Amino acid sequence: MHDPNPATATSRQSIAPEAPGYCAARELFEVLSSKWVIRTLLILDTEPAVRYSDIRRQLPGISHKMMAQTLRTLRRDGFMSRHAMPGIPPRVEYSLEPMGREVLTIVTRFKEWTEENIDRVLDNRIRAEAEEADSRN
Repeated sequence: MHDPNPATATSRQSIAPEAPGYCAARELFEVLSSKWVIRTLLILDTEPAVRYSDIRRQLPGISHKMMAQTLRTLRRDGFMSRHAMPGIPPRVEYSLEPMGREVLTIVTRFKEWTEENIDRVLDNRIRAEAEEADSRN
């Protein structure tokens, strides 16, 4: 689809180059596999709008800098939105966007798959390590 906005088209080309070896899935896995991203999405999925302090309280150990970076990334990529409300003190709430809900559905199914298959994976690893050890002897 052609984007008439040259700035958007240019930035999209720099993000998703036509270069050989580019993988959109790898790019998004990199974002989603960040330590705090899925946890943050799960928190946002609990209520229609969640305040910064409520998110932070549910993520013990996250620094202010990492929390801000995680929220910026999720907003940038369209997984959640940020709503600033005037007042003293100002209030900021975050909401999950439809794309955030979609990715949580996929992540949940992947988690279920891993739980169903982890024993098989571990058995295969043990077997492969044993075969490798036998071939060295």
